[in-house]
Amino acid sequence: MSLENRIHLQSEDPDLLIEFDLPPGTHAVIGASPKSEITLPLTGIPPFSGILGRFQDGRLFIAELDHSVARRVDLPDYFSIPPYQFVLFHPAEPEAVVEAGPESKPSRGTTRDQIASSIRSLFRNRPKPAPAKEKTPPPEESPASEETPPAEPPAGAAS
Repeated sequence: MSLENRIHLQSEDPDLLIEFDLPPGTHAVIGASPKSEITLPLTGIPPFSGILGRFQDGRLFIAELDHSVARRVDLPDYFSIPPYQFVLFHPAEPEAVVEAGPESKPSRGTTRDQIASSIRSLFRNRPKPAPAKEKTPPPEESPASEETPPAEPPAGAAS
């Protein structure tokens, strides 16, 4: 594997780290199938989920299988294959991953476990989307002025 073309894909829950090579001008299918170039051994993921590719100039992209939806990937980057969240990063630049998080840069003597721990913290500190609030209609109010007092019997009426 060439270090300049190497990419790491990591999930925090479950703890998973996959290392692969993606040279310029190539792409790889991501999925749970052993026939995928990037195999995710996780339950609940489709056999073939998407494509991760690298243009000739080195830029990365991620796309649907039919290339209908594609977007550029700048490392480090997050993406999801429900129900899992993943981070893509270049192993030679752990500082870039850590800079995205709240912790400081690791020193050059940082171990792989310490770097992985820093990446996990990115998932923990990532803002979660606010739950959608249901709109409840305002309670119907009956205006007091519209209420009429009960009618009194006319004077002189027999009771």
